[in-house]
Amino acid sequence: MSGTGVSRDKRTKYNANAQKMWSDYKNLDKPHTDKRGVRWRFRVWHDVFTIGRTVSAARVFFWDERKNVTGVVLRGPDVNHHVRDIHALIRKLVASEEFRSANLREIRFPLERFYSEYGVFPEEQEQLLRLKSPT
Repeated sequence: MSGTGVSRDKRTKYNANAQKMWSDYKNLDKPHTDKRGVRWRFRVWHDVFTIGRTVSAARVFFWDERKNVTGVVLRGPDVNHHVRDIHALIRKLVASEEFRSANLREIRFPLERFYSEYGVFPEEQEQLLRLKSPT
């Protein structure tokens, strides 16, 4: 199987070759409304890969309803990727304009087309180099 497919539970889209996944479960893609009434949308991407050892990374993409404000929070291998922690991160993005501002980045839509096979963001490259080098 090649390209993007649907996993056994038919809720998590993934790339069969690279184990990259878009999480469509546990309400991670549920829209949220902030205290000003702005609706925020989210997509969570996961990847598991090997660089001397097996590590994982996650990206939490976010945007407002009109797609005027967009960004992504990069969760490297040294950060917990448990669903409850991702939910807490999403709540923080909704509640804190300062936190959103710190993670602003222009993103392209549809996310699945542009980021399923996207390489690493510059910030992630630095983390990967640290993991590869012996300490």
